Amino acid sequence: MPSLVSRSIRILHRAGHPVGLSVGFLALASCLVWMTGRVSAQGSEEIPFYKHTIDLGQSEAAEVADVNQDGRLGIISGENWYEQTTPGKDGPRWIKHHFRDLPFTGGYLEDLGDLAIDVNGDGYPDVVTSSYWSTPLAWWENPGKSNRPWVKHVIETRSPVEFSFLVDILNTGKERQLLPQFGDTKFPLTWYEIVGKGADAHWVGHVVSPRSYGHGIGAGDVNGDGRTDIITPKGWFEAPPDPRNGEWIFHPEFDLGDTGFIYTMGANGERMQETGYEKAIELNQAFLARAFGASESMVSCDTLQFSDYSAIDQDRFDVAAKAAQRERQFPRDCAQAYAMGAGLVP
Repeated sequence: MPSLVSRSIRILHRAGHPVGLSVGFLALASCLVWMTGRVSAQGSEEIPFYKHTIDLGQSEAAEVADVNQDGRLGIISGENWYEQTTPGKDGPRWIKHHFRDLPFTGGYLEDLGDLAIDVNGDGYPDVVTSSYWSTPLAWWENPGKSNRPWVKHVIETRSPVEFSFLVDILNTGKERQLLPQFGDTKFPLTWYEIVGKGADAHWVGHVVSPRSYGHGIGAGDVNGDGRTDIITPKGWFEAPPDPRNGEWIFHPEFDLGDTGFIYTMGANGERMQETGYEKAIELNQAFLARAFGASESMVSCDTLQFSDYSAIDQDRFDVAAKAAQRERQFPRDCAQAYAMGAGLVP
């Protein structure tokens, strides 16, 4: 069960991918805020922010989608969604729509994460909700232009779910599959896909492993074969050519401990600059600083993927340069990460 306040350190060091370590505090969201105070982002190009309170009600989750297909993005949070209307002189205005009732348990509204996706193919985004309690995984059907209420459809009840991702397990270029992080390690690691349309639409699960692997889940092409692999805190599962029926091979190559979100990025330092990854990291750090008062981050790039490159066929990088980078720079990166983590210990 999640704690109200927890300290989190994320350390990723898959070879050939940047290693990201971010430090911050994760707290229970007690109100929905559009912006916060007048705060300036750190850096030479400062951007002023102003606080616009939308709703002071408690909610852990928030998602953005064009809920009513009017061309404007709305906000989905907890029991409500907020319709964006014509902006006034002080910015966007919002209409609150109460679309569902959720239990309140142990200081939490039973909604730890929302994902917007059109499940039944009617053109309107439905909402997939993760929860640790009575209904761990369900999707709520958007009624569209009708006046009918939103309808709840249960996906999974056998294990708590703290969060989920929409991922591209089928490698179609569209993130249409559901990857939950199960709170019960005895529950099978499973991904879900949508089957059927209209009233027949439902989610079907595909088991990857007979157990789960702790707090944290992720997806990405780890080995560069063009298929989406699944990453856990204890290692990664190599995707077979047929993700539905093939065998997923487990590689227990690392132990990340307790993490929340795991990302893979196949880029060295130069590529990070070209694609703007550094700016994205800076924005994340600035957001954490505004929300929690302190934040640090570091990146380690171009780490070694294989101990013996002669055993594989590849032509994407200089093997000697990568080995030298691993020998010279990676120990320094590890020392820097250790020092950052040690600085958090009281």
